[in-house]
Amino acid sequence: MIKVGRTAAWTAALFGGLLGAPARGAITVLNNSFESPTVTLAQVASPFVDNWVTDGPTKLDVGGGILINTNTGIFPNTPAASPDHIDNVDGNQAAYIGAQTGNEFTQVLSTN
Repeated sequence: MIKVGRTAAWTAALFGGLLGAPARGAITVLNNSFESPTVTLAQVASPFVDNWVTDGPTKLDVGGGILINTNTGIFPNTPAASPDHIDNVDGNQAAYIGAQTGNEFTQVLSTN
């Protein structure tokens, strides 16, 4: 009998064990908090994000045939005392993504 209030992970582990499903471990997500490359407050934002593919429908040719999506990227969080500081950011930077259909962050993970 499963009591109300148990976590979804506990429930999944219980049923997975009962059904003979394989145990799952942690999956590494590189640059998971969008800290690289470092973007300064003076830069405002950057469309370049290490370890992530930032595809989308709005591309800008930055020269040499290099196209970047202008609707996805990263920006620095302001200092904690600043009125526009975002409290729930994991690290010093955050990602932005435009609402237009097709904008995305993707990454090929080491396992599924």
